[in-house]
Amino acid sequence: MFRNMKIRLRLMLSFGALCILLVMATLTALHGLSGMGDASNALYQRSVKGGEYLAQAQNAVWELRYGIAQYLALTDPAARRKIIDDSPKRAATLHEAIAQYEEVNVHPEVLSKLDETKQAIERYLDARTKTLQFFDEGKLEDAAAFRASTTTPAGGAMVKAVGELVKANTMASQSNYDDAIKIQHDA
Repeated sequence: MFRNMKIRLRLMLSFGALCILLVMATLTALHGLSGMGDASNALYQRSVKGGEYLAQAQNAVWELRYGIAQYLALTDPAARRKIIDDSPKRAATLHEAIAQYEEVNVHPEVLSKLDETKQAIERYLDARTKTLQFFDEGKLEDAAAFRASTTTPAGGAMVKAVGELVKANTMASQSNYDDAIKIQHDA
């Protein structure tokens, strides 16, 4: 059948077949690029933005812990009052950073560490509030005893929990990166 066709018709059919193949290849490439774009965005959100939120959380953790040490070192009542008055703002910054991190991360390993971190944060914030309350009321012996038995260990546990969350985030980021590379190779 193909041999009985005129050259013009053969060329037109061949050119049409090539055009169809070109359109199919283009659509396949566009689909692959779309998947790579989605994977890149997920990688950015979970890794870069997630890391940024964890950095904000770590900064807030250390500001809160530093506040107690400063409270003890300062003798000016106004400076001490400022530390107490700034406490809710610092706690809110910590909660906000953790909430933002939770929004961008859905990795199961990270979510289990996130729950542990939230609990450790709440234990520390409760202990910190009580310690500062003892100091503010002039109950220095009670404050020192409570700080040594409760606040300092809770602070250490919070720092450790945030550190483990950072490690889990790093592992999840590597997994996200590996997934993006796999999508790129499959495209």
